[in-house]
Amino acid sequence: MLDQAGEMSRCYSAQAPKNNGYPAEDIAIMTDLLPDAVEIEVPSGGNRWLLSWHPSTSPPEGKPDGSAGICVVASGEVVVVSSDGASWIVPGGRPEGSEDWEQTLRREVLEEACAVVTDARLLGFTRGRCLEGPAKGPMLVRSMWLARVTLDEWLPRFEIRHRKLVPFDQCISVVLPEYDRLWRRVFHDASSFTSNGAEKAVGSAHPTSLARVPCRAEASGEVRFSLRRAS
Repeated sequence: MLDQAGEMSRCYSAQAPKNNGYPAEDIAIMTDLLPDAVEIEVPSGGNRWLLSWHPSTSPPEGKPDGSAGICVVASGEVVVVSSDGASWIVPGGRPEGSEDWEQTLRREVLEEACAVVTDARLLGFTRGRCLEGPAKGPMLVRSMWLARVTLDEWLPRFEIRHRKLVPFDQCISVVLPEYDRLWRRVFHDASSFTSNGAEKAVGSAHPTSLARVPCRAEASGEVRFSLRRAS
């Protein structure tokens, strides 16, 4: 794992900042970023979740629920996978045995995406608690990563049957759109690590392959979010 030193990108508050020369579109995106440790309520799959984002320097309390990664190939595109060809996710899953966060990431990416992680940086953690529905249970914590990967031959196993590459700036609208606001924060933090050169994000090879692409704020359909401060 690469050195985790370095300051995470600034999280802008919900209060609109002064323009300070920023384009209006950038101001709109910055003011809507999910702040650290603030819970958003998201209905998904018959469950009602409270989800929050936590930087890598402040792992939240909860039951470890594995790892997932924004997996970038040399072209700068991101690998997404699907079990049905309709709903797409980034590779990830729960830990096995005594795996640590990064070991889980590497195994899940290989199993689900037939891809090998060559370098990885921990972005932070998501924490979720299901208030209502079949998934109701303990507080779950998952690590989120930015990883450079190389693709192996596509030989799908387990439940994942589809793999494709999408441009970095389109991922938010592709992966589970009901989690739109959380994904925008994750991709924002990922893009901030690539803004000063890919070698600082995930290794020194192909330094232009992760050139920063601004994340677009995509509409999230009928999902409505309520905010509360996580304990």
